[in-house]
Amino acid sequence: MKTARITTALSLLTMLALAAPMHGAAGDENWDHRFSLPGLNGRVFAMAVSGTNLYVAGEFSRAGEVAASCVARWDGSRWWALGSGLTNRFGFPRVHAIAVDGDRVYVGGAFEYAGGVSARNVAMWNGSYWTNLTTGVGTASSAVYALAVSGGNLYVGGDFIGAGGVSVRNIARWDGAQWSALGAGVNGLVISLAASGSDLYVGGGFTTAGTTNASFIAKWDGQSWSPLGSGLNSYPDALAVSGGLLYAGGDFTSAGEVALRGIATWDGSQWSSLGTGVAGRVRALAVEGNNVYVGGEITEAGGVAVRNLARWHEGSWSSVGGGAESEVRALAAGNGGLYAGGHLFRADNGALGVWNIARWDGSRWWTLGDGQGLDNSTWAVAAGSGGVYVGGDMTLAGSLPVNKIAKWDGTRWSPLGDGIGTDWHDSVFAIAISGSDVYVGGAFPNAGAVRALNVARWDGANWSALGDGLPGEWPCVSALAVGGSTLYAGGNLPSVGHVARWDGSSWSVLGGGVNAPVNALAASDTAVYVAGSFTSAGGLSANRIARWDGGAWSALGEGMDNTVYALAVDGANLYAGGDFTTAGGVVVNRVARWNGAAWSALGGGLAGRVRAIVVKGANVYAGGDFAMAGTYGVAKWDGHSWQGLGRGVDNTVSALALAGDDLFLGGYFQTAGGKPSYNLGIWREVTTPLFSFVLAPNDAFVISWPIVGSEGWVVEATTALANPAVPWHVIPPPYQTNGANLEFTEPMLGGSKFFRLSKPQ
Repeated sequence: MKTARITTALSLLTMLALAAPMHGAAGDENWDHRFSLPGLNGRVFAMAVSGTNLYVAGEFSRAGEVAASCVARWDGSRWWALGSGLTNRFGFPRVHAIAVDGDRVYVGGAFEYAGGVSARNVAMWNGSYWTNLTTGVGTASSAVYALAVSGGNLYVGGDFIGAGGVSVRNIARWDGAQWSALGAGVNGLVISLAASGSDLYVGGGFTTAGTTNASFIAKWDGQSWSPLGSGLNSYPDALAVSGGLLYAGGDFTSAGEVALRGIATWDGSQWSSLGTGVAGRVRALAVEGNNVYVGGEITEAGGVAVRNLARWHEGSWSSVGGGAESEVRALAAGNGGLYAGGHLFRADNGALGVWNIARWDGSRWWTLGDGQGLDNSTWAVAAGSGGVYVGGDMTLAGSLPVNKIAKWDGTRWSPLGDGIGTDWHDSVFAIAISGSDVYVGGAFPNAGAVRALNVARWDGANWSALGDGLPGEWPCVSALAVGGSTLYAGGNLPSVGHVARWDGSSWSVLGGGVNAPVNALAASDTAVYVAGSFTSAGGLSANRIARWDGGAWSALGEGMDNTVYALAVDGANLYAGGDFTTAGGVVVNRVARWNGAAWSALGGGLAGRVRAIVVKGANVYAGGDFAMAGTYGVAKWDGHSWQGLGRGVDNTVSALALAGDDLFLGGYFQTAGGKPSYNLGIWREVTTPLFSFVLAPNDAFVISWPIVGSEGWVVEATTALANPAVPWHVIPPPYQTNGANLEFTEPMLGGSKFFRLSKPQ
């Protein structure tokens, strides 16, 4: 059974007090928990396997569903933080190296604190809390780049001249109680370390080790330094020892007298190449049995085309599972697979989206987690009968590669063909749905393989152009609306007066257009409303908002005193949001209502820009860049007062859409209601519990989980949720399933027990 799992529910206490109260604002429980990451939100620099655990270090703040500052643990099913991780007072912390010795996890990098404890650039996690190694190494401007453990000693390499008050040169030893120098050290920074018995191999940007000439690599035997032949002609980024051989990887082209490319071996007396080597820079090595894995920025290995990852096996090179789309900075072998980390986006020839880390099991790649978040900004959201469509700058939806647009069906993501555009700066800013047709607007030259300038149609299977499209200036088409059989488009479109209509065969200017860009459109049965930064429509004075009735423009009173970004029609009422503070001379503070005759405020309004509005019944939802007491980014007007939706989100909301009882939010944020929620969130007015718990006869209880599909689920239990030494064990089937729920019965024996529902992959 593969070790990667999808864990869908956690920690149920079997006593009468089922669970501890959640910390956070009232309403946070209404936020969907599924839009975390299937991985990490930043680069990986180092990894180490210990038993069934993988420890990961780098430059990130979240791992899956947990906050994890620069270091995290993957147990095969889920991510765990190591306390509060590593922090700095100023700037961003980094962990460049990690090493495990029994139950001790050592990290090195550029940081000041470990779990709140002062720890300069090096620290130890003992399984429960962080400790420093006296005063650590170096200064605030120093860094640790490499760690190795051997014989109860920790070796630390980097760019520093002091360790715990001891004078050292770029390398030091910690024996569990005190620091010591390794002779006179080396005369340049240390980048890589590997230990074998009493021998420590050191690589870096130095030319002497102790008093010995040593070109970029040297050996410390516990007493003295020695060179490895005549060394390398550039520093090695990675070192590994296995079977009496030292492997060195980098971008060097010679080792000793041997010409080679990027990788070499040292057998104790001479250097050798591995075939014809690799093209590019090797940054990571992992050796398992007779397999040598090489990662970095490499394009070819021994004549074989590869993508940043390759394997040397019994005298020949091969690709590994289609490789990785971008640089591999760390490798670790164990638990029946190979872990690859770095600044990774896709693996398996681009077929799998990965979030900076992935696992290869010998036949396929896996993500580490099952989060469904988006990797970049969401600018548009629209709900239709086929699902909810999101558009923006995203290239990943969970682990699915997409191209600026995707569809969520309530359970999983799907792409819309080959998506939108061809370049990183192509974006989707607007989506409108009419029946089975999905209209998309933005700044792009094509949709799939079809030439479609800034606007296109998806019919559920194929993309098509709408005439010659709409030429414009960024962001080009920023608003779409459908009224009857007519599609309206607005944006920064000078050639069509910034607003145009599509009648099914051609584009035309809407009544002479307006004199500045359009940001929002809303259509009713009898009219289309247009808003933006303009001051006239068809020559008529109209301050930032106007109405087109099919034959003529009309102003909406005196309009607004600043830009409008959002519109929503509900019966006879029109709602507007933006940067304005007055509407029709009435103080409204960025959100207002037009009843067909006059403007009115919604309470005291909101304290920042409103970018999106939707209406359902008596509730008006607004999203944008504003704060209320205890919440940010989104709020609800219930007809009497403004209310936050739990803690809201942690950054900008750009789009809103309603699908049944679900409010979808798109924007640029990482949390919703305090839960990881990357660039998409769902607020549910009617909450569905993650599980239900009922007492049963004969001193038993029944737990029920909602599930998707009835095959492959297992229930696991542990008596110590926070103690990794106490394993989870599987509760044997049978379970009761009906395709929508899984339930099982357990005797109530007293004490505490925690349960989770998992699907082994």
